Amino acid sequence: MLTSQRRQDKLRVLHVLGGLNPGGCENWLKHLIVSGALTGVQCDFLVHTNETGAYETALRQHGCRILKCPRGRNPPQFVASFVRLVSEFGPYDIIHCHYHYRAWIALIAAKLSRVPIRVAHAHNDTSFEDRIWPKRLYARLNQYLVSKFCTHGLATSDAAGKGFFGREWGRNSRLLLHLSTVDLTPFGQPANRSFVRSKWEVDPDTLAIGHVGRFTRQKNHQLLVEIAVELRKRKIPFCMLLVGDGPLRASVLQTIRQLGLTQQIRLLPPDSNVVELMTGVFDCFLFPSLFEGLGLSVLEAQAAGLPCIISDRIPKEAIVDATLIEVVSLTSPCDQWVDQLVNVSTRDQRILGSSAREEAMERFGIQQNGIRLVSFYYDSFLSHDNRAHSVASTP
Repeated sequence: MLTSQRRQDKLRVLHVLGGLNPGGCENWLKHLIVSGALTGVQCDFLVHTNETGAYETALRQHGCRILKCPRGRNPPQFVASFVRLVSEFGPYDIIHCHYHYRAWIALIAAKLSRVPIRVAHAHNDTSFEDRIWPKRLYARLNQYLVSKFCTHGLATSDAAGKGFFGREWGRNSRLLLHLSTVDLTPFGQPANRSFVRSKWEVDPDTLAIGHVGRFTRQKNHQLLVEIAVELRKRKIPFCMLLVGDGPLRASVLQTIRQLGLTQQIRLLPPDSNVVELMTGVFDCFLFPSLFEGLGLSVLEAQAAGLPCIISDRIPKEAIVDATLIEVVSLTSPCDQWVDQLVNVSTRDQRILGSSAREEAMERFGIQQNGIRLVSFYYDSFLSHDNRAHSVASTP
């Protein structure tokens, strides 16, 4: 175990997550590392796949090591591999776990590895999903084991904290709110819309609807396709640009082809220039997620001044400028979503005022976010270190 004698060195933090491909949590971590916002901390990553993630090269270039530890279907084997890797590449002061339902397994492995600070981080609010049996039972078990084996907890929103930590959230001083973010500065820069739209082959008279998110059930692409069908029925000229990748991408593409919507819906790769799309192509942003921890792309869209139509499952912390946001219940018919899109198409395209943009940059600035996270790391470790010395010196 490291002690205060080594506090002149950087804290060593091991981030544990499924992989390093584009996603909300992954984007946040990449931005923190690449921007240099984590001064005084050396970060490595342990991922549960042997595949090379899209962000690995950038992270390695900034001094991070990537440890491969496939999870598989054998928890004891995973724990043994985890402990071996930590022993080989460590010691680590902190293990920061970023995944949800099986967080307890990594936390147990971290405890067996004698890592003093074990952080569980809630990035999603799955409470609505967890009401369904047997997920409810597993969620309760997960809450119990996480609280038993983590030393500290973070959540990207109040809803995510309540859903992940249960009744302990708001009562336990070790569990804190930490809003995730990315560098929003580029989204505030004006773009030549006619030039950019021409580049992306989007007709200037077409309603351009944007969405950024992985192709998973959570992001609710099914509703996006249903909205496109209704827009076509109403003979509204539109194009829908969906940025992302994921396990459901092929099935969504097949549905689009079957419905004859290939001219209206375009699937763009996850490495597309989202800044350019939001500032120069999209007229509005559509985000009907079934659940979210925060919704980083909603923050990006607001920073770009885009009107946003979002589901009622998006946490309130993601709403920076209420004049840009329309919230629609997921229980509402598809017609209501389309009505909101029609209303958006008649508005001025950019309605975000400078004060709201400044607030967004201030609240979600990547450098400030990094400073808060580093402070959390040092406070957590030093308080533990002091307790350890106090116990050791007790006669």
